[in-house]
Amino acid sequence: MSPDPLAHLRILAAADPAKWGPALAEHERQMVEGPRSQAAPPKLPPLWRRALNFARAALVHLRAGLPRTPTRLARQRWKTCKACPKFIAEASQCGACGCYLRTKISWELSTCPEKRW
Repeated sequence: MSPDPLAHLRILAAADPAKWGPALAEHERQMVEGPRSQAAPPKLPPLWRRALNFARAALVHLRAGLPRTPTRLARQRWKTCKACPKFIAEASQCGACGCYLRTKISWELSTCPEKRW
């Protein structure tokens, strides 16, 4: 028979349930269910792919005469991007193409690589 790995924590929880009870409950849950898995954040494409994607978008934007997206449409695009599972909030980047979204949504002819807008 193996020794109880939570024996010491059970003694502490019995002495002070308010302080040690939640820790004991979490450790017991992990013994049964295993650790909670956290969804991995989306990864960016390789640097060369991001550069190519941005260069293509910039070329289309430049050839069209640098048209800007109307404010209302830009806000809709931003909300759509923030709801996307590939959105990387820390950098405000698209996980699918790697573009910085504050720039990309302001260019009228740019498109979402996931076909969301």
